[in-house]
Amino acid sequence: MKPDNEQKRASMAALEIVSVIEAHYLDNYRVWLRFNTGEEGIVDLSDVVERYSAAKPLQDKALFAAFVLDGWPTLAWPCGFDMAGPLIGSRMSRQPCNTAAQ
Repeated sequence: MKPDNEQKRASMAALEIVSVIEAHYLDNYRVWLRFNTGEEGIVDLSDVVERYSAAKPLQDKALFAAFVLDGWPTLAWPCGFDMAGPLIGSRMSRQPCNTAAQ
């Protein structure tokens, strides 16, 4: 039996890579993010900056705030540290952008 169009779409959606499409620095080690899935919210990466030696340069908040969305797209910093969408998304509190700015 061949899968119908709805089953095909569901299979394709399951294969979709979760990626960050928009990111804004808020304060300290907090970033507001929007994903290609439509989810958006705030992630606090202070524990990441403390825990991983590759992220130590990001303890300087000016360097932390200098992230970009790279070509994958992931959140990436000039020091070479980066975090992929699914990992960041699992740490995120779901909040819309207008709430994040408060």
